[in-house]
Amino acid sequence: MTEAPPPSGSSYEFTEVQNQTIRSLALYMQILAAIMIAFGGLQAVGGLLDSDDPIAKAGIFQGAVILILGVLTLRAAVAFRRIVSSTGGDIGHLMNALGTLRGLYQIQAILIIALVIAAMIIGVTTGE
Repeated sequence: MTEAPPPSGSSYEFTEVQNQTIRSLALYMQILAAIMIAFGGLQAVGGLLDSDDPIAKAGIFQGAVILILGVLTLRAAVAFRRIVSSTGGDIGHLMNALGTLRGLYQIQAILIIALVIAAMIIGVTTGE
């Protein structure tokens, strides 16, 4: 997924206070992403090491999902950071960052819906 360049002629610059808000958002997103990537990776590796246990196999999938969401969160954080680290085109960079963030939330919504459906199917098939 490549990012579109900022639209030409959009030279709006956020104020320093606005940049600080965006910078802070990007920082917290990067921290969250690092935690998700680390714990998702550890959980997936732990599941691989104990692959005889069916619950551990589920941990592989869960860890991989958390890892992927962490990477997507990091991509969105970098896109928001780009707003404050560049000159010119803040609106274009903001729109790119919002598009990246929208993609992250779309994937999360799809995963949650899929997990709810899977849980209902498992509940029906096991009689619980």
